[in-house]
Order: sequence, then C-alpha cells, then structure tokens
Amino acid sequence: MKHKSRHNIPALTALILLCLVVISVAINAGFYAKYTTGTDNSAVTRIGSFEVTGDGFTDSINMSVTMKPGESASQSLDIFNTSEVAVKCYLTIRNRTCNLPLKLQFGDEAASSLDDAQPVTREIVLEPHTGTESFDFSFLWAQADNDISYSGQLDVVSIDLAAVQMD
Repeated sequence: MKHKSRHNIPALTALILLCLVVISVAINAGFYAKYTTGTDNSAVTRIGSFEVTGDGFTDSINMSVTMKPGESASQSLDIFNTSEVAVKCYLTIRNRTCNLPLKLQFGDEAASSLDDAQPVTREIVLEPHTGTESFDFSFLWAQADNDISYSGQLDVVSIDLAAVQMD
C-alpha cells in the first residue's frame, strides 16, 4: 500500500523557489543601490579674514615728553576692525619703572594712579567691517607731587593692544 502525501510537491517547490527569488532580488537590489546611487552636492568653506589696524601707533610709540609737576601729556589711538569677524580688544597701559607719581586719564573719566602693580586695562568689542574705537588719554603729574626726589627721574610707560577673534 502506497502512502499518499498530502502535500503537492511541485507546488511546494514552486513556492520555495519564488520565496528565494524574492529574497535574492531584495538583497541584490540593496547591494546594487550602493554602487549606482550618487550625489552631486558640493560645499565651500573658508576662514573669515582677521585684520585690526590702528592710527596713532606703530610697533612702539616714542612719546618722549618732558614734564614737571602740574603738566600733562596726551596721546590718541584709533583702532579699526576691517575683519569679517567681531574682535575683542584689550588695551593695557602700565608704568614699567614707577619713578614718578603719574596718573592716567581716559577722555573725561577721573584720573587713576598709574603704577606697575595695577595696570589700567580697557576692554572693547569691535563689530565686523565697521568697528572703530578711539582712545584719548593723558598722563598727568599733579602739582602737589613736587618732591625734589623726582628731579631728573625717568618713567617708561608701555601701551599694549591685544586683539582676539570672538566666537
């Protein structure tokens, strides 16, 4: 007696082959897409220009002044930002030798003592392309500070400008 199978072998084989074909087409399509897909995008990057210039000063200011008690000496600095970025500037004025009782006055502000222990610093922000700042300052020697020990003394004052690109 023959055992009759309930499954139709040719139909089952066709179904398995159809499943294998569908799976292999899906897998091959994924591999094929990797090699045939492309983009045509491009980008250009560059660094913004950075340039800070000034009028009224060079690498060193030679402001040789003879002063006596009750007199003052003035200087003006103009700083321009022609950069494409905002710039923070630090202007520091420091008395390097502290031989004379000098005071520093910015514009119309009250005068402050100028000694090496406490340099005077101004911080400003210059906007891109149009940022300009002017500093007018004076070195003062008070009339009351007229001690004979100051006779023949010399002071060296440094003016430092640091410009830093802002984020």
